[in-house]
Amino acid sequence: MSRGILAVGLVVVLALTGLAVHQGLAWRHTEQRVTAGQDAVDAAAREVTAFISISKQTSDEDVSRLLDGATGGFRTALADQVDEVRRQAVSNKVRSVGEINSAGLEKLGDDLDRATVVVAASGLVRNKNDKGQTPRRYRFRVEMRRTGDRWLVAGLEFVS
Repeated sequence: MSRGILAVGLVVVLALTGLAVHQGLAWRHTEQRVTAGQDAVDAAAREVTAFISISKQTSDEDVSRLLDGATGGFRTALADQVDEVRRQAVSNKVRSVGEINSAGLEKLGDDLDRATVVVAASGLVRNKNDKGQTPRRYRFRVEMRRTGDRWLVAGLEFVS
C-alpha cells in the first residue's frame, strides 16, 4: 500500500472517531435533558397533588408535605399561611382529594436547573357547608428549581 492510501485511511478513521464522540456527547446531553424534564414534571405533579389535597384530619401532614416540596419565596409565602390553612381546614371540616389528569414540560432551562411545568388536575372537595362532594378542575403553571438532587416548586399560579 502506498503512503497516500494509508494517510487517507487514517484521516477517515479519525473523522469517524470524532463524529462518534460528538454523537455520543449529543446523545448524552439529550438523555440528561429528558431525564431532568421528566423529574421536574414528576415533582410538580406531586406538589400540585399535595396543594389540592387537604383534610381536617391530616392538615398538619398535608402542610408539611407542601412545605417540603417548596423553595424560595413560594416556600416563604406558604410558611406564612400555614396556621391559617390549618385553621380553615379544621373549622370548615374540609376534605379535598385531588389527582393529576395530565402534566407536561413547558420549558427547561439550558443549565437543567429551572423548568416550567403545566399541570391539569381535578378534585373532589367537601366541607361543612356542602351536602356532597363538589368536583373541581384546576390548571397550574408551576415554576420548578433544582436544589441539589431535588426539584422544588418556586412558584405556582392558576391558569385559565
